[in-house]
Amino acid sequence: MKKIYSLEHDAFRITILLKGVYSFLELLAGLFLLFITSNQIISFIANLFKDELLEDPTDFIATHMMAFTSTFSNSLRIFAAVYLIIHGAVKFGLIAGLWKKKIIFYPISLAVFGLFIAYQICSYILHPSLALFALTDLDMLIVVLTFLEYRHLKENIIK
Repeated sequence: MKKIYSLEHDAFRITILLKGVYSFLELLAGLFLLFITSNQIISFIANLFKDELLEDPTDFIATHMMAFTSTFSNSLRIFAAVYLIIHGAVKFGLIAGLWKKKIIFYPISLAVFGLFIAYQICSYILHPSLALFALTDLDMLIVVLTFLEYRHLKENIIK
């Protein structure tokens, strides 16, 4: 039984570490979006795919990225920035509490991650994406491992 817990605990630590890094990067991306303009984003994407479009004007990724950036307004940029900052900060704070084994963070994390999963499933239904599917799977794994870790910590507190 101790060996199983050790594997669960190691998996828990690894997944929350990965989620913590991802959340931190999300927070940085949101901050980055606050300090650049939509025109700078459009110019960056255009320069990034310029050679590819010269070589193949019908390139799937390049044409879709160019189409996406053409609709990237300042209001969308601000929305994305605020969303990423809030989403990243909340997750990063929860992950920090879990990393420090603060017992109060376990049920809060389970509830918040559950809400994120519900939102991601709704988003996936409306706009299927492999990245969103993978992210939701990672979040579900984190919920299961957080629950198992929480149960183990509660058992040890009672003893």
